[in-house]
Amino acid sequence: MEKIKMTTPLVEMDGDEMTRILWKMIKDELLTPFIDLKTDYYDLGLEYRNETDDQVTIDSANATKKYGVAVKCATITPNAARVKEYNLKEMWKSPNGTIRAILDGTVFRAPIVVKGIEPCVKNWKKPITIARHAYGDVYKASEMKIPGPGKCELVYTAEDGTETRELIHNFTGAGVVQGQHNLCNSIESFAKSCFNYALDTKQDLWFATKDTISKKYDHTFKDIFQEIFDAEYKEKFDGCENKNFLVNHKAFSYLAKDFSLNQIALTSLTSTEETDAKTLKEASLKAKELNIKTIFYEMGSSDKNAKTLADEIGADTKPLNTLELATDENIKNDTTYQELVRENLEAIYQSLVK
Repeated sequence: MEKIKMTTPLVEMDGDEMTRILWKMIKDELLTPFIDLKTDYYDLGLEYRNETDDQVTIDSANATKKYGVAVKCATITPNAARVKEYNLKEMWKSPNGTIRAILDGTVFRAPIVVKGIEPCVKNWKKPITIARHAYGDVYKASEMKIPGPGKCELVYTAEDGTETRELIHNFTGAGVVQGQHNLCNSIESFAKSCFNYALDTKQDLWFATKDTISKKYDHTFKDIFQEIFDAEYKEKFDGCENKNFLVNHKAFSYLAKDFSLNQIALTSLTSTEETDAKTLKEASLKAKELNIKTIFYEMGSSDKNAKTLADEIGADTKPLNTLELATDENIKNDTTYQELVRENLEAIYQSLVK
């Protein structure tokens, strides 16, 4: 049997203790017999992280930015006991925290649904996914032990030297303090990731934060989510009389649903066969009826059907980004998920206003 070919290497982040053994078994028994496995390997075991002063963790994160896909095994985040056990140079930070900060992404914790294994809560019929911002907050926090009585403040020094101060606490004895931060552009990426994930998986999206207590920090998250939800492309698309776009495969339902568009697909999402003459003829008549000027196809897939139909009706062809496949140009330019979505939206919008 011919093995499945890989076009993009998989970033392989090996882990600690039993996960190393389990991951090797998965590769040997389930992957390599069937896939021409190409990986960019990084040893994130605690001993090697200590040997490289944690540089291997940074390198693995940057490789993931380059290739767009990675598998990470479980790793040890050392505490005081582990420092002694492994004779570490220092108490290294969480590898997950370091990687997430570099990727500026969102963590989606989704259940693995297996037929025959029933959930503990019997009336939960659909999976629940937890999304969490992966940048800043506790993962990039600065901490200090307070030895005794004194005043602790937040101080912001602007580029012109002016200062803004907020009292944190007047300590009357020993204590601890922690400073957290986040970035508005990172929160925006978090919001768009959540919206797109919910649409892709057809799950309802609920946003939760303690904005009634944290009226500046948490409230900023809420405000940004609301602004993006209300403003992102809706005005453009609401103003279009023609809301139809034609694609080779039904792969862009998330765009159609979010922006009230009508996706017309030549084949189903899972089809791999060439479209027959009858389907192409029906699509041609439909495209002429709806005045469609551009036929879209998926980046990295065959454009044969799209070009055949475009020649028939005098239309253009144009590729749309598939969010699971990074092109060489995407990798070279460090193109983000959100930028790919925006490019797709702009391409569809331009086809509607021709």
